[in-house]
Amino acid sequence: MRILLITLTLALPALLLGCNASPVQRPRCYPVRGQVLLASGLPLTGGRVEFYQKDSEGGEPVASGEIEKDGTFVVGTYAANDGASPGTYVVTVLPVSYKTGNPKQAVAANLVPKMFTEPETSRLIAVVKEQENVLPPFILR
Repeated sequence: MRILLITLTLALPALLLGCNASPVQRPRCYPVRGQVLLASGLPLTGGRVEFYQKDSEGGEPVASGEIEKDGTFVVGTYAANDGASPGTYVVTVLPVSYKTGNPKQAVAANLVPKMFTEPETSRLIAVVKEQENVLPPFILR
């Protein structure tokens, strides 16, 4: 009886909150894919791209994608490869991968010029439209 009372006491607030909470409407995402090239024209063979909404007030999720051996990437926002919502983004390129869940050095850090690793200094811009998006290559020069 005591266990039942404790269980009800703990569960009741959660149930009430669940009943009154309205579902959060996520913006629709559209497929986004691209490629990262070094200044030499060769593909960056690993790392991660991150898409930050330009001119936003913050709070929006960052879309990201792992860079494959051929330099290609596919972006995801809420789930792997689900795309990004329409808008203009500042894109960063990181020499690390999160494929295992934790950051791991994917390529030598000196392959990615520092300016491309921060949204405040990156000159890489992507426009995501309400369609499948195949971006022109990002060239790190």
